[in-house]
Amino acid sequence: MATVYAGHESSYSAETANVIVVRQLETHIDNFQPTDFPLLRQVGFNSYPETVTNVKVEWQRDEYIPLTDALAAAVTSTSATQVTVDYAEYFALNDVVLVDSELLLVTSIDATNNYLNVVRGFAGSTAATHSNDATVYRLGAARPEGSSPGWSQQVALSQPYNYTQIWDATASITGTEDALKNYAPDDLMAYRIDKRMAELYQMMEQALFYNSQRYAGTAAYGRLSAGMDYFIADKNNLSSAAITFDDIEDAMQDKFSAFGLSNVPDSLWLNAWVKRKISSWGLPTIQTGRTESAIGNEITVIETNFGTVSVNLDHLVQTSHAWLLNMATIQMAPLQGRGFQSWDASVPGDDLRKERILGEYVFVIKGEDGSNDGLNVKIYGISTTT
Repeated sequence: MATVYAGHESSYSAETANVIVVRQLETHIDNFQPTDFPLLRQVGFNSYPETVTNVKVEWQRDEYIPLTDALAAAVTSTSATQVTVDYAEYFALNDVVLVDSELLLVTSIDATNNYLNVVRGFAGSTAATHSNDATVYRLGAARPEGSSPGWSQQVALSQPYNYTQIWDATASITGTEDALKNYAPDDLMAYRIDKRMAELYQMMEQALFYNSQRYAGTAAYGRLSAGMDYFIADKNNLSSAAITFDDIEDAMQDKFSAFGLSNVPDSLWLNAWVKRKISSWGLPTIQTGRTESAIGNEITVIETNFGTVSVNLDHLVQTSHAWLLNMATIQMAPLQGRGFQSWDASVPGDDLRKERILGEYVFVIKGEDGSNDGLNVKIYGISTTT
């Protein structure tokens, strides 16, 4: 016997009467996980200007003969004519050098033992004693008229290198999933490929920061492309102190002194806590009227005495770290023909469709060799409470 309700039918009576109630499900899927990879976007996937044709990629680093050295032993006598320096090969016959306020003329060099034989108190300067590690400034040669040419000097080139690394992921759907009217995306496979790509990009950026080793690989184990944590030797430990403007200024000054104004870093990369701390530097200078309905401060640029530094928020930077980078030196590129692409990886007979996403890339960090201070700085040990 039919159940009859008085009046109009409602959603309540329809459900009670077991009438099918259609679910209203959105035609899109929300995913609130972080998807950004700002450093990788700024660097660019093809920023290395050369075509990569080998799995081992080398670049060349040259230097000028340094303009300064240091005493390797104290000069305790004003008449001693032999001084010991760190690197005697920096000097040439007839060089004039300045130690404190005394000029010395180099008359011969023992590069094996790092000795300079010198005329003390040259050109009317006053001979004096000098402490160990005193800076020795090279002022050029004072060569007598008619002298023979001096010997040539060359600086050995270094060839830092890195390996390519294969990055891949797989997306798949069953035959049934492929046939169904999907719960959101029109193309379920394309949706899953997009997810895998977002994950790969973020892993690559994390590796660019933190791959601390490079590995040539074997038949059983893949190659590893070292990141900035491997190549950047200049690492400043704040030992759990709060980061300050002076920390940035000091690092910029060091780079200016070593490499000149055109080569100083131009970007600071950091996570949420350090960004908040840096933005708090400007809080004492904020002035608001009584009618203001908003307050706050964000620092996106730091003006130093040695250049302007942009401040970049990146969720992939570890909490107590910051990276001061010359962005022109951070590069990457695919092995030729091996940029990211996807192809059908389905197995005949399997009720499963697979797509494999694969690319082979190398990180190139110019101006760095992993041993000597270069153009970039890692700041770590930053307090996360003060």
